[in-house]
Parts: sequence; C-alpha cells; structure tokens
Amino acid sequence: MEFSNEVVSDPIILRSSGMPVYNYVVVIDDALMKITHVIRGDDHLSNTPKQVALYEALNWPVPEFAHLSTILGSDRERLSKRHGATSIANFAEMGVLPEALVNYLALLGWAPSGGTREIFSPQELFREFTLERVTPSPAVFRYGEACLAQPPLHQKSPVGRIATLAVPFFVQAGLPGLPQ
Repeated sequence: MEFSNEVVSDPIILRSSGMPVYNYVVVIDDALMKITHVIRGDDHLSNTPKQVALYEALNWPVPEFAHLSTILGSDRERLSKRHGATSIANFAEMGVLPEALVNYLALLGWAPSGGTREIFSPQELFREFTLERVTPSPAVFRYGEACLAQPPLHQKSPVGRIATLAVPFFVQAGLPGLPQ
C-alpha cells in the first residue's frame, strides 16, 4: 500500500508522562531483534507509514508488513472480552484442544488451497499457509465452530494424551477414585 503524505499525521513518540508510545517503541524492538516480517491486524495499518518513516530515519532495514483482517464477534463488532472466552486458558478450561483452537483461528480469514478441507494438524498448517491466501474481509468468530475440529483431532491424538487432558474435568465433576 502507498500513503499520501497529506493523510499521515505527525507521530507522537512520547506521552506527556514521558512514557514512549508503543507503536514507535516496537520499531526499535523489532529492529534490534532483526525482525524481517511483521504480520498483524489491519487495525495497525494506519501506524505503518509512521513506523516505516522511523525505520528510514534511523537508517534501519524496513521489514515486510502484512495486515490481517479483523476478527469480529457474532454481533459483527470487533472481538473483545465482552464476547466471552478470550484467552487460551479460558478455552482450555472449556475443554477445547489447543490444536482445535489453532485450526479454527487459522481458518478465520485464510483459505487453504482447494478450499474444501477444514481440519489441519499444526504441521500441515505450517506447510500450507501463505499470505497470498489471506482474505481481506473480516472474519466472524463463532464459539461453537471453534470446537468442530475436536472430534477428528481427538481421533488423531494418542489415547493417553486425551485421558490426561480429561482428568481435570473428571476431578471437577467430583468423580470418585480420582486424585483431588
């Protein structure tokens, strides 16, 4: 994307408290870590021209930027805490397998080649994912759909792993014979 100078406002680098603004501190952090690609939400698109200018002013290499579409709640508003579980720990407490959540999140705003497959292992996602297949439209997060990958992924998981993951739910239910 290109931005006209007229639409880019002057950056604020320090707050009145003397605290640096995150959007510019991240440039220094990323440069020192030699980050080559920045992939983030499209809500940061307006920060990009100012950050690029800062990279250039400091004579540092400018990373490649990609902005992913926003994830919305079922009410079509930006996904936030008011929509329910928002942390990985919340989903784990609900019994959602980590790989099922990763699978679901990957398919929000991205389309695999062929377009019909819905269940991927993390390794398969890694091999298949390309930024070219990211869609520009916002995606809607539906909590029930986040669990749809569970049965096929349960079938692929070793029985011992599923049993270990299930124990806290049995304990919470107060089933006899389990360690409390």
